[in-house]
Amino acid sequence: MNSIIVPVRTSDVLHQEWRRQLPHHLSLPPAGPSFYAQVFHPAFNVDAEDAAEAADRFYNHTQAVGKGVQELRNIFGRVREARVGGSLIYNVNLSPSFS
Repeated sequence: MNSIIVPVRTSDVLHQEWRRQLPHHLSLPPAGPSFYAQVFHPAFNVDAEDAAEAADRFYNHTQAVGKGVQELRNIFGRVREARVGGSLIYNVNLSPSFS
Protein backbone atom coordinates (compact mmCIF):
# COMPACT_ATOMS: atom_id res chain seq x y z
CA MET A 1 0.00 0.00 0.00
CA ASN A 2 1.38 3.38 -1.02
CA SER A 3 1.50 6.10 1.59
CA ILE A 4 0.02 9.44 0.68
CA ILE A 5 1.84 12.56 1.76
CA VAL A 6 -0.54 15.28 2.80
CA PRO A 7 0.96 18.75 3.13
CA VAL A 8 0.44 20.21 6.59
CA ARG A 9 0.21 23.93 7.11
CA THR A 10 2.63 25.35 9.64
CA SER A 11 -0.20 27.08 11.47
CA ASP A 12 -1.89 23.68 12.00
CA VAL A 13 1.28 22.24 13.50
CA LEU A 14 1.70 25.25 15.78
CA HIS A 15 -1.93 25.07 16.83
CA GLN A 16 -1.59 21.38 17.69
CA GLU A 17 1.60 22.05 19.65
CA TRP A 18 -0.01 24.89 21.56
CA ARG A 19 -3.03 22.74 22.41
CA ARG A 20 -0.66 19.99 23.62
CA GLN A 21 1.30 22.34 25.90
CA LEU A 22 -1.61 24.47 27.15
CA PRO A 23 -2.54 22.21 30.11
CA HIS A 24 1.08 22.34 31.32
CA HIS A 25 1.17 26.16 31.18
CA LEU A 26 -2.21 26.45 32.89
CA SER A 27 -1.08 24.17 35.72
CA LEU A 28 1.90 26.38 36.62
CA PRO A 29 1.47 28.72 39.60
CA PRO A 30 1.33 32.44 38.87
CA ALA A 31 4.79 33.99 38.76
CA GLY A 32 3.77 37.13 40.63
CA PRO A 33 5.74 40.37 40.77
CA SER A 34 9.03 38.55 41.35
CA PHE A 35 8.91 37.51 37.69
CA TYR A 36 9.66 41.07 36.59
CA ALA A 37 12.53 41.37 39.06
CA GLN A 38 14.17 38.29 37.54
CA VAL A 39 13.76 39.30 33.92
CA PHE A 40 16.39 41.55 32.35
CA HIS A 41 15.87 42.83 28.86
CA PRO A 42 17.77 46.02 27.99
CA ALA A 43 15.20 47.15 25.43
CA PHE A 44 12.46 47.20 28.08
CA ASN A 45 14.39 48.42 31.13
CA VAL A 46 13.86 52.14 31.61
CA ASP A 47 15.93 54.54 33.66
CA ALA A 48 13.59 57.19 35.13
CA GLU A 49 16.06 60.07 34.70
CA ASP A 50 16.83 59.17 31.09
CA ALA A 51 13.14 58.76 30.38
CA ALA A 52 12.32 62.16 31.89
CA GLU A 53 15.09 63.80 29.86
CA ALA A 54 13.93 62.10 26.65
CA ALA A 55 10.31 63.07 27.38
CA ASP A 56 11.34 66.71 27.88
CA ARG A 57 13.30 66.72 24.63
CA PHE A 58 10.38 65.12 22.77
CA TYR A 59 7.96 67.68 24.22
CA ASN A 60 10.22 70.54 23.11
CA HIS A 61 10.53 68.95 19.68
CA THR A 62 6.76 68.62 19.26
CA GLN A 63 6.24 72.22 20.36
CA ALA A 64 8.83 73.46 17.85
CA VAL A 65 7.36 71.35 15.06
CA GLY A 66 3.88 72.59 15.93
CA LYS A 67 5.03 76.21 15.70
CA GLY A 68 6.79 75.50 12.41
CA VAL A 69 3.74 73.79 10.94
CA GLN A 70 1.49 76.67 12.01
CA GLU A 71 3.89 79.16 10.43
CA LEU A 72 3.86 77.15 7.18
CA ARG A 73 0.06 77.17 7.23
CA ASN A 74 0.09 80.94 7.67
CA ILE A 75 2.56 81.38 4.81
CA PHE A 76 0.60 79.12 2.45
CA GLY A 77 -2.60 80.91 3.44
CA ARG A 78 -1.06 84.26 2.53
CA VAL A 79 0.25 82.84 -0.76
CA ARG A 80 -3.20 81.42 -1.55
CA GLU A 81 -4.85 84.76 -0.74
CA ALA A 82 -2.34 86.60 -2.92
CA ARG A 83 -2.88 84.20 -5.83
CA VAL A 84 -6.66 84.32 -5.53
CA GLY A 85 -6.65 88.08 -5.06
CA GLY A 86 -4.25 88.56 -7.95
CA SER A 87 -6.22 86.29 -10.24
CA LEU A 88 -9.42 88.15 -9.39
CA ILE A 89 -7.78 91.46 -10.22
CA TYR A 90 -6.37 89.94 -13.41
CA ASN A 91 -9.82 88.67 -14.40
CA VAL A 92 -11.44 92.01 -13.64
CA ASN A 93 -8.88 93.88 -15.77
CA LEU A 94 -9.26 91.45 -18.72
CA SER A 95 -13.03 91.23 -18.70
CA PRO A 96 -14.68 93.06 -21.58
CA SER A 97 -16.30 96.28 -20.66
CA PHE A 98 -19.97 96.56 -21.40
CA SER A 99 -20.72 100.17 -22.07
